[in-house]
Amino acid sequence: MEEMCDGSKNGIQSKPGRMSEHCCSRPSDPGNGDVDGCSELTNQSDSNSPNAALSCNEFVCPKQNTACPLNFLARDKHGDKDNESCLPIDIRQEEEDEYDPHLWDGVVPIEAKSDTDDEDLTCEFCSPRLGAGDQVWKITEDHFASDDDLETGGELTLGLLDDDALFHIARFLESRTIRFTLSCVNKRFYSLFNRHASFWKGRYATQIGSKCRCPTVKTPVNFHVADRCLAWDDNHRVWESPDTQTRHFSYSHNILGGVDAVHLMNKGQVAVTGDRNRQMNLIDLTKYSDPETDPVPMKDLLTHADTATHNGWIWTIASVDNMIFTGAWDMHVRQFDAGAGCQVVTDYKCQSSVAVLSLYTEQNDIFAGCFNKKVYFIDRRDSEIKPRTFHNRAVVCITGNDKYIISGSEDKRISIFDRRADKVFKMIKLESLPLCLSYHDNQLWFGDRTGTLHLHDGTDGSFKHVGSYNIGHTKRLLGVINTSGAVFTCSGDGTVKVLEPTREPRVLASLKSHKKEVADVAYSHGVLASAGDDGISLWLPKHWDRNTYLL
Repeated sequence: MEEMCDGSKNGIQSKPGRMSEHCCSRPSDPGNGDVDGCSELTNQSDSNSPNAALSCNEFVCPKQNTACPLNFLARDKHGDKDNESCLPIDIRQEEEDEYDPHLWDGVVPIEAKSDTDDEDLTCEFCSPRLGAGDQVWKITEDHFASDDDLETGGELTLGLLDDDALFHIARFLESRTIRFTLSCVNKRFYSLFNRHASFWKGRYATQIGSKCRCPTVKTPVNFHVADRCLAWDDNHRVWESPDTQTRHFSYSHNILGGVDAVHLMNKGQVAVTGDRNRQMNLIDLTKYSDPETDPVPMKDLLTHADTATHNGWIWTIASVDNMIFTGAWDMHVRQFDAGAGCQVVTDYKCQSSVAVLSLYTEQNDIFAGCFNKKVYFIDRRDSEIKPRTFHNRAVVCITGNDKYIISGSEDKRISIFDRRADKVFKMIKLESLPLCLSYHDNQLWFGDRTGTLHLHDGTDGSFKHVGSYNIGHTKRLLGVINTSGAVFTCSGDGTVKVLEPTREPRVLASLKSHKKEVADVAYSHGVLASAGDDGISLWLPKHWDRNTYLL
């Protein structure tokens, strides 16, 4: 296993879980495992031909009575082998276990391409509201103050206009200007523009347009539509013109091997990389300056480098506050304190001969998806490690929130673990193995080996299929990040794409800065980072203050 972790001894330059060229096919599903809290799952067969295309379904928005076409993509034209593996031949288990038919006992199966009821796609932003759609206010004399109300000297001030006139004027301003400038003028403006839900819903309806490119799913309870408008405007302004709105540069100093993991922390001001030289680097992005006006050597951006971080490739990175968590091929999850010189705080060993392929971290808990088909629940408070089995093959991606732990595996399934019930309560069966996951605001986005992006609605725990999208990636989709204003993806075709977060995601930008595949992507507070064999690429906002950086 030591040689497996090294990778350099057998010349493997590919990433398991990311469908590299060094792939093999296995016989039937391997492995035996006892799933915690499950009963027998009926074996379902796929009646569709491997080359059959799924029909396009249309859903009608009840409030606007307009069709929202959801183009479900055809399968892989070459067929999708049921037993295709995504890990290098050299590290495969030599002995094959029998398939365990009771692995998902009691779990409710969900077909990935299931129909969605009309009421589930009801859009609260489709109906005309204040400032929405084609509604335009006609400014008349009634909207202005009378001569008797004018200040001395006959001056007409903005505060003398009535609400409708102010709303009309605000339509021509950016959301950031309205939220942080106009709403701070006086108490009346604050009440109108900072807390007026109808105004912001109408503005968001105008942003998404008359065509029903509606929000992806029903909005959560704590949703603030003003924040969504702000993020929408910011991301459109930046990513529709990234050459003029961002500072882009590549960084490869002290990076001796391909970068498999990149992470942004401290509001995007620090980038953390893990490479195949088993080295972790911390890069201070606030030190970067324009090379034409005030050049700063790239080596000055490096604040920490540690070659003794792991004994295997660093495969996944996460953070909570100043704590950095890394997972590698040496079976270990390590915790570092960035505020204390990146000293090792705790070292968690999962199990012998286990590669840690994915991490999801919270304030008190760590969840690690591993090659041995298990998800390790780690309590940071007492260092208790509890392995759980949800899959029949390697767990290649994991995410979650305070309700669910969501994991994707080589067995072409996504498991939804209910943290309160302490059991797997739903499972999504897929046609192709998932390689990346992102769950935010009830939206579960994931990408597969065909380069297709999928969306499921996690509202009320339903996790129904909303859409599958061909966004232009020609190879496997290796990373996805969902935010309020955009969805970021990266692929083996060497591109990073920025999309609108709607049911019909339009590509805002297609960025290419790596010669080969983009192994990972990270985003935080307006800063975008991507990782590849030639180092990392970064896109920084023009200025780093509240009035300009993205939320």
